[in-house]
Amino acid sequence: MQVLFDELPRQPQEHLQLPVSNHPKIRQMVTMMAEDPARWQTLSQWAAVFAMSERNLARLVVRETGLSFRRWRHQLQLILALQLLIRGQTVQQTAQALGYDSTTAFITMFKKGLGQTPGRYHGSLATTSQ
Repeated sequence: MQVLFDELPRQPQEHLQLPVSNHPKIRQMVTMMAEDPARWQTLSQWAAVFAMSERNLARLVVRETGLSFRRWRHQLQLILALQLLIRGQTVQQTAQALGYDSTTAFITMFKKGLGQTPGRYHGSLATTSQ
């Protein structure tokens, strides 16, 4: 998991916090999501993977991370998106890699999470690194 963060430049903490725990179920979710970010699994689907109720899994995620499952998954997607963009993927390639049906939907998610479009964000990284 640390590799995800090591590849990112310094970012405002309030935008990229991804609380992770040592709980095996949380770590397994992070690993599986990072390996296949296009595979969107709902809380219900994850609960089935772990043979537990949705309610118990939701409580576990909140207890271990301090975030709801949806918010936690969104933060992980933002980090994965940044990782792909930094590696040189286009916005369209990144949207597709994350399983978005449209680039517009990805741009909207990105802008809500980081306050600017992926293109503008990536441009600001290039300016900052010079």
